[in-house]
Amino acid sequence: MATFLKVAISLIAFVTFAESAPREKRQVTKQQLYQPQQQQYQPQQQYPGQQQTTIPFSCPNTTGQFPYPRDCTKFYRCDNGVATVTDCQDQLVFNPQAGFCDWPANVPSCSRPVSSSRQMFKPEIGNLCERNPYGGKPSGTFHVRHPQYCNAFFTCTQGFMHGLCIFCAKGEYFNRLAGGCRQLPQGIINTNSLCENTQMVRHKDKPRYTIGDSCWPFANRVNPWAALAQKLNQQQPYQPQQQQPQQPYQQQRVV
Repeated sequence: MATFLKVAISLIAFVTFAESAPREKRQVTKQQLYQPQQQQYQPQQQYPGQQQTTIPFSCPNTTGQFPYPRDCTKFYRCDNGVATVTDCQDQLVFNPQAGFCDWPANVPSCSRPVSSSRQMFKPEIGNLCERNPYGGKPSGTFHVRHPQYCNAFFTCTQGFMHGLCIFCAKGEYFNRLAGGCRQLPQGIINTNSLCENTQMVRHKDKPRYTIGDSCWPFANRVNPWAALAQKLNQQQPYQPQQQQPQQPYQQQRVV
């Protein structure tokens, strides 16, 4: 019992000494504090085919788009105070009031028209947007059927044609009189008279036709989706494996 009391007293004395002993204070310097990682600003990536040239231009603001004095198809683009000369997308000009590329009809201050070389069309398609076939103004928005496909059309806005053709929904064709897609008559089998001897593209083939060269109207610009369309054309359609018919079960006779 005496031995147990001695051990207990020694343990209490050790704990009391440890608590009363001075503790070392750790000083944290400013360098040891958490510093968030700072990432350098990266300007927005340009779209495919867009050309940019860095030039000595004093940006009015750190970031923004500003008119180019000698050509309204170009504009100054400022990113983090660095200016570049950038081309508008095809068929568009820079609108100084809006601060972005716009249709030429919305920018009357642009004295230089869009270069005619940027609006050259394939002879089998032609400039379908040159006039409005429905009696409206060419400056409006309307749709024109594809010359080769019964269920495809191009969109025209203010006399300019949008890039790729668009297909109607499944079971529809483009009605030239109505200027839009309409449901095929119920039970129709032969669409030659309805489509005026143009091709009715099957619904499953529409994706590869949309990005193919036949839906690309421009003669002086390379179709950016041509490689993908070629890859889709080379893919073999899925052929489900045909199972051999099973022989009927015949019970063997025991001799």
